[in-house]
Formats: sequence, structure tokens, C-alpha cells
Amino acid sequence: MTDLATAWRAALAAELPGAVALRHQLHAMPQVSGAEEPTARRVAAAILAGRAGGDGAADLADPDGADGADGGDGGDGGGSRSSPGRGASAVRLETIAGTGRLLRIGPDGPAVGLRAEMDGLPVAEATGAPFAAVNGAMHACGHDVHLAALVAVVRAARRIDLPAGLVAVLQPREEVGPTGAADVVASGRLLDLDVRSLVAAHVQPLVPAGCVTSDPGPVNASVDEIDIVITGRGGHGAYPHLAADPVPALCRTVLAVPEAARAAVDPLHPVVVTIPQLAGSGAPNVLPGVATASGTVRAMREPDRKLVHDRIGRTVRAIAEAHGCTGEYRIRRGEPALVNDAALAGASASWLRTFGVPSASFASCGSDDFATYGPQVPILMHFVGTGEGPEGPMLHDARYLPGDGTVELTALALLAGWLAGYGLIGS
Repeated sequence: MTDLATAWRAALAAELPGAVALRHQLHAMPQVSGAEEPTARRVAAAILAGRAGGDGAADLADPDGADGADGGDGGDGGGSRSSPGRGASAVRLETIAGTGRLLRIGPDGPAVGLRAEMDGLPVAEATGAPFAAVNGAMHACGHDVHLAALVAVVRAARRIDLPAGLVAVLQPREEVGPTGAADVVASGRLLDLDVRSLVAAHVQPLVPAGCVTSDPGPVNASVDEIDIVITGRGGHGAYPHLAADPVPALCRTVLAVPEAARAAVDPLHPVVVTIPQLAGSGAPNVLPGVATASGTVRAMREPDRKLVHDRIGRTVRAIAEAHGCTGEYRIRRGEPALVNDAALAGASASWLRTFGVPSASFASCGSDDFATYGPQVPILMHFVGTGEGPEGPMLHDARYLPGDGTVELTALALLAGWLAGYGLIGS
């Protein structure tokens, strides 16, 4: 498999200048969640434009005009189609999850999937870059980098003979729910296409620049939104004895809930409860009938997730009752914990060492809907270091702008993941 990796990496090098140019184009024209159709068409057109022996930079400079793609819609009218070419160079394309796309290349049979997200955020960019977005949206989470890297890897794959399939997942709605990943999973198309594993890579300013992680096990937490509703009896501020003020009960609940959650779980496994949103009366002399709070609960293990919710619910009801009120605890379940497959992580780490990419380790209580694929196929999330550190702009910051070199590093992470997945197909 070393010959395959060598040939693919050489082909990738030829695609990188065009991929960086594409990154600039995508960064300058972000679409928010649910409105990604222009991005999907441009990215699909860029992949369809690739051809064995083609000029990567030239193709990506004008993706809509290459390989007969229709300039009006990037060659993708939302249905299913194939690009010209045979073998690895042929691309089968279909629409999924509304504005998403699936693209398959290589021989029939088992495949390894590579996923990139398409949506930007409703953030006014403040990077000052010459390719900065000016439409009130921004790729402040690196999705432009992920997409450009994926395009480079897939186009490079079309230059060589793949021994197994490659399925590219251009996923919408990572940043909001209901997420695009849930729709892709529900469609069953990954199973239909015989995808045996799925790999992604995400830029991360808390990882040293130039490093890529490939950690086994939990690397992101589950996340659920919660509402706490305390119902009492409203009244006048001068007569609290004639009312049942829910505000003191709510305040004590907000302070007690995080500690109750932590006490329920082994301290070696993180649980984070934050409750930043509170609401009560609209006037200083009114005791409200209802007071509410909202926040999130995050856990690194699924059993802890259930345990914490049970403990919080009991705490809410007990404190409310002690204040002559009633307490209600509501849960809006989000993504599960993101658990990297151990075999995939180990094999990919080996390929990254072969490529000369420095390693690092990283896990956080952040969340990503990539975790949703885990129950269906083995998954692996790499974190790609941009190295700004805790003092620099974080993800979702209007100033966050990974360097162009991150495109190559992300592409190598995806390539290592595909090779790892291919190596495990027979096991």
C-alpha cells in the first residue's frame, strides 16, 4: 500500500495550489445552515472538473467550465449524474439531506468515506483578509478549509487507480439542528454505498500548529439543551408571604445543578453543565408566576449522559418543592459523544507518521454532529492544529482565519484516514 500512498500524495501536491484558490472562493461566499446550495454546486463542480492528468490549478480556477459542467449550476442540477471518465476518474454524484451531496469514485464494492461540512455562521467577518466575506456570514469554523482539502484529495484520487471506493460526503447543517448528519444517516445511503468507515478532519486552534491528532476513544462530548421551569404563584413584591416566588428556587437550582451533575459521575470522565440563560419577572415589584433557565449538558460517555439527566431532574424537583413551587426539567437531545474507532485511529496515526506529520493529542467537551455517524459506521475525527492557542481567536470568532497551509495538512489527515480505512476493510 506504500506505492498507493506515494502516488496519491504526489497527485495531491499537484492539486494543492488550486485547492487553496478554491478555499479563498469558498471563504468569500459563505452560506449559513440550510442555504448551502451554492457551496454544494461549486464544490461538486470542482470535483467533477478534475480528470486524470488534468491541470488542478487551471480546473479549479474555473470549475464551472471544466469537463462539460454547466456554468449555470456548477454541473449539478440536484439530481444524480456521473462525470466523464472511467475507473477511478469517474464520479457518481447525488443530492442528499436537502443541499448536501454524495460523490463516489473508484471500483464498486467496499468504500471509505470522507466528510466535510459546508455551512458558515451568521457572523460578520473581522479578519481583514483580501478574500474576507462581506455578506454577513463567515466560515469562522474552518469549513472552507475542510471542503478545499476534501476536493484536493478526491481530485488527486481521480489521477490514480484506487483499489477501493471513495465516498465524499458534502454535508449541510453541521452548525444547527436538525443536523445534516442525522439526515444522511437516516437515508441509509452510506450503507447502500458500502461505506465501511467514515473520516473527517477539523481545524483546532488549541492544537499546536502543524500537528494532527488521531486519538482513539471519546474526543468530543455529547450535548443536550435543557430547560428548567419553576412554577410558583405570582404576587406583589410587598407581600411575598402571599406568593410562592419561583425566582429564589430557580437561583438555587442553577447553582446546585452543576454540582449535582458532577457528583453523579466518575471524576475521570468530564461532565459540563452551563446555564447562562435565565428569565423571570418583567418588573422590579412583581413576583412572577414562572421563572425559567436554559443551558446545555455535555458528557463524554453515553451512560453518564442518562445518569446526569436523571440527577438534574431530581434536583430541580426537590428544590422547587422546598420553596413551595413545582419544577419541570426538559431535555432537547443533541449529538452523542464523538468516539473515534480505535483501529482506525491507530492505523491513521501510522500513516501520518509516514507522511512526516507531527502528532498531538486533543479532546474537548465541544460537540460535532459527525458523532451521529458513529452508530452506523466506524468513524475517525482528526483535529488539525492551527496553533493560535487560548490567547488567540477561537472557533466561531469573527477574527479566526487558519493559514492556507492548513489546507494541505487537512488533506493529509483525510488521506491518512482513507488509507487507514482501506487497510481495515478486510479485517
